Amino acid sequence: LGIALMQPQWGRKEMQVMQEGRDVLVALDISGSMQAQDVKPSRLAFVKLKIRKLLERLEFERVGLILFSGQAFIQCPLTADYPTFLMFLDQVTTEAISSGTTALGAAITKAAEVFNRSQNRKNKLLLLVTDGEDFASSKKQLASLIKDENITVFAWGVGTEQGAPVPLYDVRGTMTGYAKNKDGSMATTALNEKLLKELSSEIGGRYERVMQDDGDITRIAGALAQYEREQLDERQISNYHDRYPLFVAVAWIFLLLEWLL
Repeated sequence: LGIALMQPQWGRKEMQVMQEGRDVLVALDISGSMQAQDVKPSRLAFVKLKIRKLLERLEFERVGLILFSGQAFIQCPLTADYPTFLMFLDQVTTEAISSGTTALGAAITKAAEVFNRSQNRKNKLLLLVTDGEDFASSKKQLASLIKDENITVFAWGVGTEQGAPVPLYDVRGTMTGYAKNKDGSMATTALNEKLLKELSSEIGGRYERVMQDDGDITRIAGALAQYEREQLDERQISNYHDRYPLFVAVAWIFLLLEWLL
């Protein structure tokens, strides 16, 4: 019985397992305005924590990470390895891309490139995390691009409508002051909720504002779960046969003999 409790295993068997889920791309705005502190400790730092919490609510999804400001690039390709995704997320700073402006179109175009690499995908789910300050595209252009690529966008707005000044930092991360306009006045940044709401409404997506509680996370996770799961890839796993029943059987035989004798 002691040996049986140790759960001995031997004899490996190979199994083919088809993984099913959804592909979800997270496009994270890292323009200079994401350093604003109308959400503490900053818009970027706060929303990184929210993305972490969202991943805890997802099941069997592949997630990828796109960073964008004036341009966009893939920080983490689509993966089911959440620890790897979170490692890339932790490395994100506003210095990752030199341009300080925001171009939502660049993020959507890059997302389309990623999705188009996967054949026969019914659902292309993009979580667009931004303060909505787009200086490069019009709402009409963005809506047209999203419809052409058949992407479902969940806009997640971060910041406040009152706005805040944009802090500046040196290479050591020490705050040196605030950004200024050309006329010398202090530059401020505010959440462009109107653009994100209108964009989500036109394309049949969904808009949520980043909240202090987790209500926004619950709603986004629930909305993602409504989309059909698709076959992602086939994986081969190895299992060993449990052999403890043999030792239990031997123990019962000995116990029966003891009772008979």
